[in-house]
Formats: sequence, structure tokens, C-alpha cells
Amino acid sequence: LLQEHNIKEVVIAFDGAAAGRAASVRLLDSMALMDNVNVLVARLPDDTQPDDIVKTQGKAILDGMFKAAVLPIQFFVDTKRDATGVIQTKDRFSLIQELRDFLVSIPELHLDLAAKYLSDELSVDILSIKAFVTELKLTKSGLLNKESELSIIRHVMLNPRAWSIVRQAVIDAKVFTVGAYQYVFGAMDSCHVKARS
Repeated sequence: LLQEHNIKEVVIAFDGAAAGRAASVRLLDSMALMDNVNVLVARLPDDTQPDDIVKTQGKAILDGMFKAAVLPIQFFVDTKRDATGVIQTKDRFSLIQELRDFLVSIPELHLDLAAKYLSDELSVDILSIKAFVTELKLTKSGLLNKESELSIIRHVMLNPRAWSIVRQAVIDAKVFTVGAYQYVFGAMDSCHVKARS
């Protein structure tokens, strides 16, 4: 309905209670439907409601909270922070796994924003995040060539003289669907070019 009316951006404000925060996080499940709509979540103080804020502090304060709204993924990540505002190392590793269904389902526009945010926030290379998502999508689609790709890399490592034959068959490292294999093949290709020159 929002898209039919050409709405480009929506700011959602749930109550600042546990139920409201849970609803904000569940919003991630609906992001796949928001193809051309930028969705943001306003962060309200604990145990407050939008109308209470207007009554007690004035509309300008609520407007300020709307202007400071964040991406749903940022809101989700913030729920993982400890009392000091830090995300513990163990939570950093589990966070992207928890977000896997969300990352696979969202449109490209939202994926670019989400990957950039996660990269900055968790100090993870943005290309690694995108490769992870691409691999998940391929796995889901059944088009993953994992065993074949691993066989190619094993063959070249065990038989370095076969590189030129393999290189003619594999025109570009991008034919690999597994991000790690694509990286290894590309690195081997660079080494081979340098060695020949």
C-alpha cells in the first residue's frame, strides 16, 4: 500500500517497552516486502509512548526522536549492546548468523545499507559480508557448486603445472559461488601472473 502511494520513507515508532522493542526487531522479517521504501525505527526511551512524550515534553522532542531514527538492523544490533554500549566479541560472531534470514531476504537497496552498517559497526570487511549473503542465497537456491569448486582448487594445489589448463577453463574467479574459494583462486591467479612476469 505504501508503495502504491509512492511513499519513499517510513519512520516507525513503537512503545519504548519490551513489547515495543520486540515489535521493532520483528520488523526485520517484513523488510523483504519494502522494495523501494526506506524504513527507519525511532528509538523511544524505556517505558514511554509517543503520545506521552508529546504531552510531557512537547512535540519538538518527539520530532527530534523521529529525525534520529535508525535502520531496523541498527535497532536490532543495539539490542545486543551491554550496559556500557559495547557489543561483546562472542555476540559479534553470533550477530551475523542471527541476521542471516534477514540478509538473504531483503532487496538489494536495503542489503547495501545493512552491509555497510554491519561492516562499520562490527569491523568486518563489507565484501566478506556480501560474499556471505551471496553464498547463503546460492545455497538456498540450490545452485551452489561447493564440491566442484573445492576440487578445482585442490587439483591446482596438488598439480601446479596444471594451472595453465585450469586457468583457460576458468575464465574469471567470479565463476566461483563460494566467496572463500573465489578469493583463494583470485590470489593464486595473481601469484601465477607475478611468477610468469
